[in-house]
Amino acid sequence: MTHVGKLGLSLATTLLSPPLAVITGQWFFLLLCLLSLPTSILYWMDVGRALRNGDVPGRARRLAGLLMGLPQALFGLLSAGMGLSLIGWVLYNSLVERQPSYSGGFLTWGLGPALTWIGVHWALSAFRRDRPADSPS
Repeated sequence: MTHVGKLGLSLATTLLSPPLAVITGQWFFLLLCLLSLPTSILYWMDVGRALRNGDVPGRARRLAGLLMGLPQALFGLLSAGMGLSLIGWVLYNSLVERQPSYSGGFLTWGLGPALTWIGVHWALSAFRRDRPADSPS
């Protein structure tokens, strides 16, 4: 199955699951919706990357690849912002003033650095083509 087919199937599952859950009264369909939503996002990113890296030239294809990179860039910026917020929260509570709701120490970074790194990577790779593996940097 192609990237576009997987994206279409995942989006259809995401959109059809809530009405099926209401009609049938089965909670299984809501679980299916919760599982298909993240896969829709990942397949969307794959289709955008495939369009940007495609061998077939054309402005429409390149424009579609760039437009499909917008959600990836937004997710990347959101992830980086959340990671920087977590890092800032740890630094503020460790160096400036400890809040009563803060239970960690200076080394409790948690997911902050990982969210920041992944977010920056997603945002930077949202609109560019991938380099071939055998090309020099």
